[in-house]
Amino acid sequence: MNETVQYIIVGVVLFAAAVYIAMKLVNLHKKGKVDSCCGCTLSENCNKKHNKKDCHENH
Repeated sequence: MNETVQYIIVGVVLFAAAVYIAMKLVNLHKKGKVDSCCGCTLSENCNKKHNKKDCHENH
């Protein structure tokens, strides 16, 4: 098989994997299963209602 064809196939597979991961993350975020405050440097001073003080204990 030609080297260019192999690079194209690998590129398509990597692109498909990236799209799949992005779609899963978007779906998790829409369902509320991703806490966007964890890891935020301002989470201690944030006034959001969904801000969890113990987000690092769950990991």
